Amino acid sequence: MAGGEGVRLRPMTSERPKPLVPILGTSVIEHIVVLLKKHGITDIAVTLHYMPGEIKSELGDGSEYGVKLTYFIEEEPLGTCGSVKNCKGFLDDTFIVISGDAITDMDLTEIANFHHKVNSKATIVTKKVPVPLEYGVVLADESGRITGFVEKPDWGEVKNDRVNTGVYILSPDVMEMCPENTFFDFSKDLFPKILESNIPFYAFETSGYWCDIGEKHAYMKANLDALNKDVKLIPEAVEISNGVWVDKNAIVADNVILNPPVYIGKGCCVNSGAHLSGSVIGNGTVIDKGARVLNSVLWNNTNVSKGVTVEKSIVCDKVQLGSSSFLYECVVGKEVVVGKCSVIKSGVRIWPNIHVEDEKTVTRTITKGRSSVFEFGQSGFTGFKTDSINPEYLARLGASFGTLLGPSTTVGTSSDGTGHAQMMLLALESGLASTGLQVKRGNDITLPVLRWTCRQGILDGAVYIGSDPTGDEGMVIVFLNSYGNDLSKKERRKLKSIFEKEEYTFVDIHNVLPMKELTNPEDFYVTDIYKYFNEAYKALRMVPLNYTKEEQEAITAYIIASYHKEAPIFVSVGSSLSASRVAEYFGSEIVMCGDSRGDIMEKMEEYMDVDGVYQQYLMLFDDFAFNLALCHYSASKDFSVKNMVASLPRIYKKEREIYCDNDRKAELISYFTNSPQYEGKFEINDGLLMYNDNVHVRLFADENRPSFKIQVEGFNEEYAQSLIDELFEAVDRYLNR
Repeated sequence: MAGGEGVRLRPMTSERPKPLVPILGTSVIEHIVVLLKKHGITDIAVTLHYMPGEIKSELGDGSEYGVKLTYFIEEEPLGTCGSVKNCKGFLDDTFIVISGDAITDMDLTEIANFHHKVNSKATIVTKKVPVPLEYGVVLADESGRITGFVEKPDWGEVKNDRVNTGVYILSPDVMEMCPENTFFDFSKDLFPKILESNIPFYAFETSGYWCDIGEKHAYMKANLDALNKDVKLIPEAVEISNGVWVDKNAIVADNVILNPPVYIGKGCCVNSGAHLSGSVIGNGTVIDKGARVLNSVLWNNTNVSKGVTVEKSIVCDKVQLGSSSFLYECVVGKEVVVGKCSVIKSGVRIWPNIHVEDEKTVTRTITKGRSSVFEFGQSGFTGFKTDSINPEYLARLGASFGTLLGPSTTVGTSSDGTGHAQMMLLALESGLASTGLQVKRGNDITLPVLRWTCRQGILDGAVYIGSDPTGDEGMVIVFLNSYGNDLSKKERRKLKSIFEKEEYTFVDIHNVLPMKELTNPEDFYVTDIYKYFNEAYKALRMVPLNYTKEEQEAITAYIIASYHKEAPIFVSVGSSLSASRVAEYFGSEIVMCGDSRGDIMEKMEEYMDVDGVYQQYLMLFDDFAFNLALCHYSASKDFSVKNMVASLPRIYKKEREIYCDNDRKAELISYFTNSPQYEGKFEINDGLLMYNDNVHVRLFADENRPSFKIQVEGFNEEYAQSLIDELFEAVDRYLNR
């Protein structure tokens, strides 16, 4: 399969398809063809879509590799499974599917033997990886029979660390489940159908090397692993000493410093005084006197002038690096010219054919593809601090949200009224407007009013900027969907993808709409809220106004369970015990939700036609409505806020955090999932949740930092403290074993 664009690898893939990206001077797909030939597979179909001519030109008919290649081109994208179905005339026997844009040395013969031994109709090859968030996690029993999947989980959904490598062995009859000429995906479409059909469906965990080179760091790692012989590849160059490969047609001066591992391709010229360390030098590249190339990958026919330093960088074909220029942790596209004494700083990506002037310091990506911190916290987007905000960043964020909402939509905007929030909103509004949607300014209306306006169908989405209510330093941007809810996980991921790939849908400048005012929605909002809590005026002085998040959830559960018997109680995993106990007391259904507002809101939408669910929604996410509801129910002779609060169980909540590298998080979650340290029920929901009648335990990976958190809620403070200490020690022992 060789149809991938490799968007995240740009500018490396701006002018070449992802399968042609080189590892040790040879394209990834060539390494795959050589691996197939090694295991006796010589009749090979190649599926193509993006820049098919480039791949056909590179591989030819396959005779150079001792194989026969047949090409199948998708005119329109058909998905991973659809592209294989497009080769149906070729698939007359059990066949292997393998990606042409991942590096591997897995034993294909061993995998095929397993497939036949267990009489499998479909076998997925899996591999343990430290961070499985960008992959599909495969669930299987002890025999290897597949029981389920979790596609691209966040840390709260990770169940183990064994991921789908995109290598499959399939019987032709399973492809009958795939329709012809239709977009159809293996992971999302075919595999769930196979699972439902109950035909033999197995996972084989490979011990071989596998790396999906989908982004820059993975690509660098694959090259370094190849240099260190962690993956069994067959380089064209000759190993002249331990860890130093030099092609027979390369010229290397006598007084060159070569610190292994180093790879020097054919036709290269490395002049005296040069220093190469931990690097790959592509064919035809010239390294001039005194130049240093450290932990970097240089492609073909690049010229590195005198005194240049290239460190932890990727430099594509035919690049000219002027004398004494300095590159650090950057990616430079094809045919770029970097002027003398220029500096290209960390994180910069330069698109092909750009000319950087002499003595220029480049701190940001040129033309597009800029990378920035992008984080969502419990309260909204928190990917910045106030001292690092700039208008360009916010305009990009606005353009991303405008693209997510789509054309012919209306978006509302508001802030908390502070100067810096208003400044941020102006920049963000310019980005929104650039995508062609209608911006309606709400000036300083509150977040609950903005939510209500969306729910009435007046807005298709909204943005609110204010101080972070969690107490952390900085600001928070709350993005709302058409329901007025915080974005769901799926929507957040899509927004992040648009932002990072810069796939905006700008309109012509003449089609940018003038901004309008959102006219006084507050009065209509208050009138509408009173419809649900219409007796509030009778008890306005009877209600205290300050409650913790946990108390507010428990009070809401008590009121809804008392007065709306059919409504389920929605409980967040981060503060679940008190509200759960209230729901159990009244016999109400409990719906456990993730810890963010967006998670709870998304789940509530599924039940919004049930009496009491909207009242619960208002009480949980609108402080005005919460206090109004207390007033409303306090007007009843049978209800006392004071007595209700006094009846709530006292909960002791403990939390501890331990440092955990990102690449060990999945391993840790898998360990606790498969060998629970605690007796009781457990489920995966925004982490691992373990609970019984008296205690709730949550173990979860921090999505934004290298840490692992443990939360314990219990009715006994001493027991809660001892349990969290015990779990902390268990985590610490495992990480330091």
